[in-house]
Amino acid sequence: MTIGPLRYLFICHDEIAGRWLSRLQRNLVCTPFTEAPDRIVHLLQQKPSQKLIDKIATGFLPERLAPFIPDDCPGAGWNPSIDETGQTTLQHDSTRHSFILLGIIRSRFRTRFRFPWQLVINDIMQRQGCLIHGGLAAVEGRGCLFTAPPGGGKTTALGRISVPWRVVADDAALVWPDGTGGFLASPLPTWSVHLGLNAPLPVLRQVNVDLCVSVGGIIFLQKGVREEIERCRPVEAATHLYRALSEHPRMVATRHAIKEELFRTACRLARTVPFWQLELTIDGLFWDKLDEAGLP
Repeated sequence: MTIGPLRYLFICHDEIAGRWLSRLQRNLVCTPFTEAPDRIVHLLQQKPSQKLIDKIATGFLPERLAPFIPDDCPGAGWNPSIDETGQTTLQHDSTRHSFILLGIIRSRFRTRFRFPWQLVINDIMQRQGCLIHGGLAAVEGRGCLFTAPPGGGKTTALGRISVPWRVVADDAALVWPDGTGGFLASPLPTWSVHLGLNAPLPVLRQVNVDLCVSVGGIIFLQKGVREEIERCRPVEAATHLYRALSEHPRMVATRHAIKEELFRTACRLARTVPFWQLELTIDGLFWDKLDEAGLP
């Protein structure tokens, strides 16, 4: 599976893992690849026990998992993470082999599909990128990111945007440097849909996670009494971007440890990509303002 610039090879070791992957593939557009994978992700069910949880928490690899990886892989120093769905991820800095363990803890969420969030976040940050809490709309290979404070109307606005714009994400996207002085972005699934709390936008029944577009602008949405758009200075943009890079639910648990990296990424984005503040009403034709600004 290709996720933005990342290539993941998933290996299922039992029937439960096979169903996990099937659900993922039904809800994401999954493109195969022929290059070497960035990660080899082993999927399997693991029955919960306090002894096992304690061992994983100290960074040791359970004996059951050792046969799935090469002999020279370490048995200690693994980094565990557990998300709200009960999905446990194990990764190690010295190997591309990783594990996703299903069923190790009970969760109140019945998820519509799963996603390897922690692996993706760690890998994109290795490329000096990050996960941004925002929507992504594209036109002919170029895109705009839309951010807003909580309740700022981001999803509502994206649900009203007109052609030729195409909404490809309403909640999260990956952003990373393109190597030529710009940034690229790829859509990610909506977190509330992942948890089974909300239905997706009708245009997002499937998320094309391998789609990459160049970022032509970033829009900060605010509610207003009329449609107005204003270009922001990089110093103003960096503040908004640091918030957007820090507030996605999958970033909250780890953002304190990586706040310096998040701030540096926000500053790079602010210096590189045009940033605009857009005031909009609940039913105004705000996309005309985007055209006036020459976006994307």
